[in-house]
Amino acid sequence: MPSLVEELQREALDPNTSIPALLRKVKLVAVKLRLSDMTEWVDAELNGFDGPAPDYRVRRGDVRWWNPYHGWLPVNGANRVMDVISQKRVGESVSALEALLAGDGDEFHIPISSDMVKKLWEGQPYPPDKVSVWLPRGVFVDILDKVRTKVLDWALELEKAGIMGDDISFSPVEKAKAETVTISIGTMQGNFLAGDVSGDNARANLGSTDNSTNVIGDTLTQLGEAITSRVENAQERETLLAAVQEMKDAKGKASFAAGYQKLIAAAANHMTVIAPFIPALGAALVGAG
Repeated sequence: MPSLVEELQREALDPNTSIPALLRKVKLVAVKLRLSDMTEWVDAELNGFDGPAPDYRVRRGDVRWWNPYHGWLPVNGANRVMDVISQKRVGESVSALEALLAGDGDEFHIPISSDMVKKLWEGQPYPPDKVSVWLPRGVFVDILDKVRTKVLDWALELEKAGIMGDDISFSPVEKAKAETVTISIGTMQGNFLAGDVSGDNARANLGSTDNSTNVIGDTLTQLGEAITSRVENAQERETLLAAVQEMKDAKGKASFAAGYQKLIAAAANHMTVIAPFIPALGAALVGAG
């Protein structure tokens, strides 16, 4: 009779096993082994991400606006706000994503908030009623596939650590190993899982603490240092630093976007200085919106 971990491995390999059913078994294992990080990740995948989401759930799509006479039309231009808006956090539960894929359609869209529409149409009359980011079907297929692969990787690492389970139980020795053995799964570090927090657009810590605001705080500090050391014009330097400070004061709030816009507007002659920081700032802007 296969062990509980072996069953998990087989179900992760079986494309006919639904992702919600697979994750419920992962939760059973994680709770039995007292792995709170993994349990939190499973709960977020099953119930949806209310806040920041892992890298694999942040995707770039096409920004389109609704024309009542011609339907959905692309938003043209090189507006940097639009470039940021095109990155969307796909926070729906795995059940919702599976239900979405069960229907027809090659593309799906995620609405943009009215506040973000106003920012996108700033200086232009008559903003549209609806603007959405359109994502191809393959994006949602890939998200579910990545969840399945992460479960398989985790179950394989459990086996390497000698944690297999008997029926639906684990021995005291296996539970002790689970508390002390550190396992690295791809970019996820920690005791089996501490979150997908690598890459330019990292937004989630799936352990006990959400450090996304700390990450953007570090980014803003580094940006301020770069501006101080590389922008020679004193007036332009002070304007840029004031925008950075405004973003620091507004971390996690909708007003964060105002500081971001001031930074972009003032940085026309210094894009080489701020360009390395734009992806992280953009992710924070999406989260604040």
